[in-house]
Amino acid sequence: MKVVLTGDIKEKELVIKDGQDCLLKIFLHKTQKTNKTVFIIPGGAYGGICVRENEPIAKRFFNNGFNACYINYCVGEKAVFPNQVIQCRNALDYIALNADEFNIDKNRIVIIGFSAGAHLAGLVENLKSDVVDSSTIQPFCVIYCYPVVSSEKGYIHERSFRNLLKDDFNKYINDVSLEKIITKDSAPSFIFHCIDDREVDFRNSLILHNAYIKNNVSSELHLFSKGGHGVALPTLECFNEEEIKYVNQDMIIWVDLCLKWLKERYKE
Repeated sequence: MKVVLTGDIKEKELVIKDGQDCLLKIFLHKTQKTNKTVFIIPGGAYGGICVRENEPIAKRFFNNGFNACYINYCVGEKAVFPNQVIQCRNALDYIALNADEFNIDKNRIVIIGFSAGAHLAGLVENLKSDVVDSSTIQPFCVIYCYPVVSSEKGYIHERSFRNLLKDDFNKYINDVSLEKIITKDSAPSFIFHCIDDREVDFRNSLILHNAYIKNNVSSELHLFSKGGHGVALPTLECFNEEEIKYVNQDMIIWVDLCLKWLKERYKE
């Protein structure tokens, strides 16, 4: 894993024995200590990394007073489950280990995931398995952006699960359906999805929200009528001038709603 830090700390290299390359980039505020840190996991159906959902999101939250990190985890044909989970957990451990140097409160790290990255966020926090060590970091809360969630027929985003599990699809498919692994110990969640999403059925978010409620864990769900899939930031930070006309730019409200929700969480 290569680690890049921007701010007053020089670039460092971190080697983690997971057998596959990934990148962790951390944006640190130079002079102020903040108890607010986000750890961003972009989507890409486990076949690639959506760059609209990594650095632009990190910079937006950084500009709102957060330390911000994102990880480009292993994807594609050579990415072997559960290395994606291991890489994210190792990255969080690295942040926690250097929390004093980075001026980060390791107990208040927010995970933000997009699409398949949101699915990975849920696995990073909640997956209990004999094939991967438990996480040493309990996230302060988890933000799910148009998440891949369920492996159940009628809701499954099969391409994501196939890319994740490959030849082990039948072996692990029931173990990685998020609604089945949420527990009373899961962190509070903020979820948003668009009803007109033609890529990942919005009912995935309903299923996830209901799993949190069933386990008596706080969860806030926002459904929008229009916005499609992969909205990220509906601005020129993420879309070029030709693309932006097809994007529902009103969807920027998800960021404001998320920041408001986090503000309330930090008061607790």
